[in-house]
This record gives sequence, C-alpha cells and structure tokens, in this order.
Amino acid sequence: MYVYEPGEDSYLLAEVLKGIKCRRFLDMGCGTGLQAISIGNAKEIVCADINKDAVDYAKECVKRGDVQRIEFVVSDLFRNIGGKFDVIAFNTPYLDEGEPRDLAWTYLQDGQDIIERFIRESKKHLEEGGQVIMLISDRGYEHYKKVAEEIGYSWEVLREKALFFEKIFVVCLKNRL
Repeated sequence: MYVYEPGEDSYLLAEVLKGIKCRRFLDMGCGTGLQAISIGNAKEIVCADINKDAVDYAKECVKRGDVQRIEFVVSDLFRNIGGKFDVIAFNTPYLDEGEPRDLAWTYLQDGQDIIERFIRESKKHLEEGGQVIMLISDRGYEHYKKVAEEIGYSWEVLREKALFFEKIFVVCLKNRL
C-alpha cells in the first residue's frame, strides 16, 4: 500500500499545527507522521492510519524527546482509538473516485464518505474545549461545513491556498457552547 508523502496540503496543515499547544494529540491518517512532528507541544501523541505501512513509516520518522508517550495504531478512523484528545488533526483524503484510487487519496471508500464519517466520529473523541484541525479541498467544502454545523461544531477557516486545480483549506472545528 502507498504511503502518502507530504505535499503542499501536508505542509499547510503542519504550519498551522506548529503554533498549537495541547496535552493529548491525535494525528489521524498519519502517513509519514509530519503532523505529529509539527504539533507545537503535546505530552501524548497518537499516530493512526488505516495503512500499516504508513504507521511503520511514521514510527521511524516521529522522534520527539519532549513527548512523554507516543503511540502508533493501525485503525480505520477511530475504530481502534481510545480516549479523548485536545487536538485531532487530519489531512483528509479529498480526491474523488478517479485515479489514483488509493486510501491515501480518495475520500469515497467502500461507498462511505471518509471525511463525513471522520467529522461525525470525531465528536466523541474530543475533550471539552478541544479542536479538530483538518485539511480539505473545495470539493465538498459546503457539504462538510453543513455536516459539521448540524452536529454542533463551529467552523473556522484558519488558512487557505489556491492550487492550479483546486483550493485547499485548513479548518478548525470546535464544539459550540
């Protein structure tokens, strides 16, 4: 299985995470572990990916002396994830069903929209006052915003970048009070 190498989207998300401090951090869809490396400060980090090769790769890349505990988990989104997090980051697989057809790229998997499923499932894994920081593209942007707001999240665009074929966004989801 392919391990998603960092690109413009990964680096845009990592730039945002550098300034964030938290106690417990989840790097969902960890790939190479770039987001776990980038988070400004966290005492505990969980790196999770559906791809075992990606989890093994992240183990080699993520070496943080300031972190008390790093856990690596093979998981289909939150299926094997326990507990709650202050920050959950996800560089979503936002391409459609065209090529390349790979879990690292494609949001529609086995008939399920992975981004929508992530948004819905993230809520029960988020500490009070926590935040989801995710990267998405303009493909489905309005739909995902609507889903997030329907289940009680606020939606804030932290960064955006126009690429030659689309626009990408780093958004922050928080529980509305």
